[in-house]
Amino acid sequence: MKLTYLCRPDFAHAPPAIVDQGATSEASGKLTGSFQLDATTLAKLGLGAKLSYIRSVTIKLSNVTVEQLAFDDLASVRSQLGPVCRDIVKDFSSRSLAYQTKQAIRADVTYSVQLNTGASADVKGLVVHALTAAFGGSIQSDSGLTATGKGLFYGLVLTKV
Repeated sequence: MKLTYLCRPDFAHAPPAIVDQGATSEASGKLTGSFQLDATTLAKLGLGAKLSYIRSVTIKLSNVTVEQLAFDDLASVRSQLGPVCRDIVKDFSSRSLAYQTKQAIRADVTYSVQLNTGASADVKGLVVHALTAAFGGSIQSDSGLTATGKGLFYGLVLTKV
């Protein structure tokens, strides 16, 4: 699924998200730590043709929180939209294409790639680009094979408008 803004977020008067302490504790316990991505997952990220060049991909999540907005918060955001945005939301909603984010997991991420000997600079660029597109973040040092991101969102729960 590809998400996009229907209206500029700087004009939406969204209240601060509520941190769900119970869900945060559970998610943090399950997600904090390092994970190795297998070949199937890498292929789903568009790296199938380059798998022979990849030795390993490790992802580490930290500072995991579960944030959410109450249903009255979501209704409040919709009620304060301007007329142009309201028409756009109405149009997309009539086609079942309008959603609001109800809940999300926010985390810091560090992921690193180890390539097999002989992988070209082009292959390295394609692999790192696919990973940053999938997980966010920006390239760090060590020859561009490590990327980090702070406060990135994963695991969205959407509600239909």
